[in-house]
Amino acid sequence: GKQLAFSSEFAEDDGEQGPGIALLSFDSSDPPKRLFRTPERRYNEFPTSWSWDGNWLLYSSLKDEITSIEVVRMDNNERSGALDQTSNLVEGAVFSPNGKWIAFVSDYSGRKEIYVKPFLGPGARKQVSLDGGYEPLWSRDGSELFYRENDKFMVVSVQNNTSSIAFSSPNMMFEGPFRTYNYGGREHNYDVTSDGKQFIMVHRINQPKPKVINVILNWPEL
Repeated sequence: GKQLAFSSEFAEDDGEQGPGIALLSFDSSDPPKRLFRTPERRYNEFPTSWSWDGNWLLYSSLKDEITSIEVVRMDNNERSGALDQTSNLVEGAVFSPNGKWIAFVSDYSGRKEIYVKPFLGPGARKQVSLDGGYEPLWSRDGSELFYRENDKFMVVSVQNNTSSIAFSSPNMMFEGPFRTYNYGGREHNYDVTSDGKQFIMVHRINQPKPKVINVILNWPEL
């Protein structure tokens, strides 16, 4: 909670611009500092999750339709390369509270689903959602994993030890027209309190009415 990471194209003293990722410290009046930049066309990077100890930062990278989940080590600003790089979509990666797992979204199956894989370790990814999903978010104690399935907010129970992880079948918690955000790293556009009992999100009002097609049958007899 001491720093905010964000995608930025601001100019520093050298006059060079991003795109890249910058950091703002809350305990200082100093302006934001650039963490790194990748000055290439059609290259964008968006931070999505801090590790619990603040030592790692996950970010989404998009270049020429190729998406990847990447990580930077904060003590030396070393980028460790792609954790998952594919011509498929990968986005919205978030650390588990213990830092051992990463939940993310991909369309390996042909549609967006929630997957979990080990962080910086061997092991295959596991699919968590069953009927589509996006915007994953762990509970603060790591015992639950939340995600969205259109207007449904889903939850799975998590059984986690040092070397393996397992999930229950998904259950719907509630449903409603809450706003999602279709830009950036596609991280979750909602949050949950530390006790897991309350959610905060943006409620969509004045919903557009669906277009209706009227079909008149046997019209010559009218």
